[in-house]
Parts: sequence; structure tokens; C-alpha cells
Amino acid sequence: MNASEPAVSIVIPTHNRATSLNRTLEALARQDYAAGSLELVVVADACSDETVRLLEGSELPFGLQFVETPGVGPGAARNQGAALAGGELLLFLDDDIVPAPDLVTAHVSAHRRQPGQIVLGPYPPALDGAPDLLHILTRHWWADKFAGLQAPGHRFHYSDVLGGNMSLERQLFLALGGFDTDFRFAHEDLEFGLRAIRAETAIAFVPDAHADHFEHETTTVGSSLRRARHEGQADALIALKYPELRASLEEAGGDEERRPFVARIIRRAASSPLSAILDSLAALSSHTLPVAEMLRMRGAWAATYGALRAYWYWRGVCETLGADAPRAMAAGTMATSERGDVAAVSVDLWPCLDAAVRQLDDSRPLAVRLFYNTQYIGEISPVAGAEPLRGAHLAPILLRDFAAPLAEALAADPARSRGGPIVVPHLVLLEYLLEAQDA
Repeated sequence: MNASEPAVSIVIPTHNRATSLNRTLEALARQDYAAGSLELVVVADACSDETVRLLEGSELPFGLQFVETPGVGPGAARNQGAALAGGELLLFLDDDIVPAPDLVTAHVSAHRRQPGQIVLGPYPPALDGAPDLLHILTRHWWADKFAGLQAPGHRFHYSDVLGGNMSLERQLFLALGGFDTDFRFAHEDLEFGLRAIRAETAIAFVPDAHADHFEHETTTVGSSLRRARHEGQADALIALKYPELRASLEEAGGDEERRPFVARIIRRAASSPLSAILDSLAALSSHTLPVAEMLRMRGAWAATYGALRAYWYWRGVCETLGADAPRAMAAGTMATSERGDVAAVSVDLWPCLDAAVRQLDDSRPLAVRLFYNTQYIGEISPVAGAEPLRGAHLAPILLRDFAAPLAEALAADPARSRGGPIVVPHLVLLEYLLEAQDA
């Protein structure tokens, strides 16, 4: 990659959002990155509004090219844009975000620090969004998501790879095979992230690569429930392509008879031969949500919305996997792993964590058996769809999952003087954990 100012191609897929896209273009025109090293590629996917005329009349300080496609979906549209792009770096943006002036610079800086990685930036909902319950719920989801990605030692999962503000080297994008065009409506970015993690591609979250998300302008209860159906279809397709990830289906796995009663009813309704009738009833039920909100019946609103979202999600699952999908997954009839048994690497935390951290960085295991000297602490189990363990993951996992057994091991260590002060190895270990927690 060019060490000075690498050429960056910004790729935006869009569908009938001319007003929103115009706002995004205006923000891109204010980027502080050298205009001569920027280009914009817009893929107008089955646009019937003013999008094409907007692009034809657009005046930007850098090059713009666009192409029209006949409704191929966001994944295929991104692939089309990447094929037209000439930059060393590809920066994928959604058409409803407003990037900060230094967004491109922040992405490029992250790639300079570590080439060959995927860089993710935050795009939380804009603060001027509607104050209704749906948008409050949406804001909380995004806030929790980005807070988790920013947490020290976060272990990336394929579901973290969000394509709305994401960059990577063009050669890496091609090596990973681009987006899977089977995912026409949702989660094409997550499936791409899964292949990236399987290829052990490094992933970084860069808070400075910030944008505001104007999702509230086009999100309604109806569009949210349609999205749930598309997510069900997409997650089921992920389960077909990667059987070991069936547990990533929303609330999937486990013994069906132990599920909450309402959840079991929803799954059976979604797979019922009477689903066409139930679809109509679900559509009618969604009209009760504005009434519940107007009457400030927030509990009733949340319960109804949650049940409707679960129903449409599982309708999508059944459309992809068939009517027996909920029962098959609950019974565990789908394959659970393509990798077979994962051997756990033994890691000793005594006398301090430095050696353990280096061991994880060198071996990048999927599972770990933890010891403190000769005392067994516990096991970090493999997580389907998560990146291999790194040294940076160790302290947060110890604090979250193994604080009690580790404290017992520290207290029982014969190297500690009876009744005396904690010896140096213990101090080093505790100091490491506390510093990691405060970072």
C-alpha cells in the first residue's frame, strides 16, 4: 500500500434513497483526505426515483462513476462497485450515513498501522431521530453493539462485520471472494465476515472512523418486521452453508421442550400449514402497536413487537429450510461442526500473564485449558464463528468468566507466605488484570 496517500475507492450501493444519498455525497465532499486520491463508485440498484439524475448532476471534488443494476441486492451491488473501483483501498458505505470529515483519513491511518486487515467504523443513529419506542429500541441496539466492539480485548465474531462503514485492501477483498450474491436482502456482510475470520484476517474497530446513521428516516414497524423475515432467510442460508453455525440462528438450539411456552408457539405457528392465515393475523396485530404506544403501554408494546419479530424471523427461516426447520434444529439433526473436535491448548497463568499472552499470540487456538501452576482454572470453549484467541483476549475473559477460580488459586498458591503479603508473581498478575480492565 502506498505509504503516503493510498488511493481510496468509496463504494456505495443505493436503492431509491436520493434524498439520503445526496446528504451522504455532501458529507463526502467535505472529507479532509486528498481529493486526488479519492474516487466514488455508486451502484444504483433498481432505482426509480431521482437517484440517477442526482448522480448525473453531482459536482464533487473527486471522481465519480456510477452504474445501474436491475435489482441485484446489496451484496452483488457492492461487488459491482468493487469491480469498477481503481483504488488500493475499498471503503464500503451505506447510503443513509453522514461520514465525519476525517472518516476516510481514520480508515487509511488504521491500514497504515496494520496492513491486511478489515477496518470497521461506528455509525450510530443520528440524535435527531424520532423518539418513538421502535427508534429508541434501535438506538440502544446500535449503542450496545458499538460499545462491545470498542471494549478492550474484544473477540471479533462474524456478526460484528457490518458493511455500512467498512474498509479493506482491494486485493484482500478479491482474495476473500467478495460478497456472496446468494444473500439478496440481508447479512451478506456477516457471511463475508465469516469467511474473513476463517481466513484469519485481522479485524479492527476504529472509533475515529465515525459516521451518523439516518436509518430512522426509512425505518417503520412494517419495514422492521420485513427485515426480520429477511434476516431469518439469511441466517437459515448461513446455517445451510456452514452447519456448525446453526446456533447463530436467533434463539436456536437446545431442547424445544425446555423453551418458553410463547417461543415454542411462535416457532410452530411460523411452520404451520396455516401460515398464510397467520401471516394476515400477524399483519393485523402490528396495527395494535401505535395504540399501545399512544396509551403508554410500553410493556404490551415490547411484548407484541418481540413476538411479531420472532414470528416473521422464523417465517423467513422456514422459507429457506422448510417447515420442519424449528423441530430439526431443536432436535439437533443438522450437523454441528465441520471441524470435528477442537483440541484445547493448555496455558499456565503462573507466575504472570506475559508468557500466556505470548503463547496465545503465537498459537492462536480456538480453545484453551487454563491452569495456575498445577491447579486447573477452567476451559475457554471454542466459539463458532469467532476469531481464534489472541493474547489481548485473555485478561477480559479471566475477569469475566474465571475471577472466582483464579482467586482461589491465588489464595492456595504455596509460593505465597502464610499470612504474609502477596508475593511478586501475584502482584504482577493482579496488576495486569486491573490495567486491562481500566484500559
